[in-house]
Amino acid sequence: MDEKPKVRQIDAIPVDTEQGRVIVLRDPYGFSPAELHVSQEAFFLVTLFNGERDLQDIQAEVMRQYGQLIYTEKIEELVLHLDSCHFLDNESFARLRRETIDGFITSPARPAFHAGQAYPGSEPALISEIERIFSTGETGGRIDWGNGENTIRGLVVPHIDFPRGEQAYALGYAELARNSQAETYIVLGTAHSGMSKPFCLTLKDFETPLGTLANDREFSEELLAACPWLGENEFAHRSEHSIEFQALFLQYLFGRRRIVKIVPVLCGAFHRDGKATAPGENEEVKAFVGALKESFSKRGDSVCIIAGADLAHVGPRFGDPQAVNQKQLDYIEELDLKTLGFVQNVDPEGFYKDVTGDGDKRKICGLPNIYAMLFALGGGKGRLIKYVQGVEEQTGSVVTFSSVVIE
Repeated sequence: MDEKPKVRQIDAIPVDTEQGRVIVLRDPYGFSPAELHVSQEAFFLVTLFNGERDLQDIQAEVMRQYGQLIYTEKIEELVLHLDSCHFLDNESFARLRRETIDGFITSPARPAFHAGQAYPGSEPALISEIERIFSTGETGGRIDWGNGENTIRGLVVPHIDFPRGEQAYALGYAELARNSQAETYIVLGTAHSGMSKPFCLTLKDFETPLGTLANDREFSEELLAACPWLGENEFAHRSEHSIEFQALFLQYLFGRRRIVKIVPVLCGAFHRDGKATAPGENEEVKAFVGALKESFSKRGDSVCIIAGADLAHVGPRFGDPQAVNQKQLDYIEELDLKTLGFVQNVDPEGFYKDVTGDGDKRKICGLPNIYAMLFALGGGKGRLIKYVQGVEEQTGSVVTFSSVVIE
C-alpha cells in the first residue's frame, strides 16, 4: 500500500440521497470504469491524499480539523478502495494508463466505449431505443425521408444523456433525415477531459452496435495537413461520448440507406498558455477554423456540420453554491434564447461575445464547437427547433440544450 497516497485527477460529484449527501468519484478520462460513492467525511480524507502526507499525518490533520481520532485502519481501508478503482496516482495506475493508451492508439477503429452503459449494447436493443426516442414528443415516431432535399448545412443537437435529451435529439435528427443528402458529416464534439490543444481530430472509424461509421480520411488528412497538431490529443476520443452519441443516430438514419462518412473533431477550451483568449487572438483556433471553412466550402452541399453541444451548466454539480430555483431557470432560459439568436443568425463573433460577456457564468460547454461550426458555415439562416432545460433533481442542477437547423 502507498505510504503517502496521492489521488490523481478524478471527478467528485455531490449527490443528495435519502440517506444524506454522498460524493460520487469517477474517472473523467475513462481509464477506470469504477464509480465510488463516499460520505462527505470520507471525501475530506480523500482531499488529504496529496502524496505528501503519510497515514499518521492524515490522522493528525483530521484531529486538528475535527478534534476526533480516526484509526489508521479506516484510512488504510479507504486507500485500498481508491487503489482498487485505480484512482491513485501510483505505479499500478501508470501501468494501466500506458496499456490503455497503447491499445487505443494502435487500434484501427474507435470502439463504442459507452455501449451497454449509456445506451443498449446490442443492435436490436439499440434500434428499439432509438425508435422509442423518435416516438417521443412532436415526432410521433415518424421519420419523413423527404424527396431528395439537401438544404441543411449545419445542425446543433445535444450530447446529454438520451433520457433527458430525447426530444431535442429526435427533432434535430428528424430534420436531418428529411433535408440532408450529405455524404460526409463533420461532427464537432465537446471534449470533457482536458486537452493541450483547442481541437483534436482522429483518423479512426467509429464502431457502433449498428455497424462501423467510416472516417472521411481525405477530408480529415486535409485538416491535419493544415494543422499538424490536430492529432496530438487523440486519446481524448477514446471515452468521449459527445461524438459517439451522434455516430449512433447517423448510423441509424443512413447506415442502411446510403454510404456516409464522418470527420470526428473534439473541441476544447479557447485557452492559450493557461489563459482564455478570444478566437481571433488564438493562432491555433484561427488556423483550425480557417482550414475547416476552406475544406468545407470547396465541397459544396456534399458536407454537413453537426455540433454535439449542450448549453448552460448551473447548480451545485457544476460548482455553484445553491440549487437552482424556478426564477433562475426562467432567467437562464431568457439568456439562452438570446444566445441562440446569434446561432440562428450564423454570427460566430456575436455568439462568442454573448457567451463570454459575463465571464461565461452559465458555463456553456458548446462554446468552441458551435463557434467553429458558425465560422465554417460563413452564412445562412438557422431555425430553433427545440429548447430544453434538463433539471437534475438530485443535485439541484440544470443542463440546457437545444436543436437548431442551419440552412
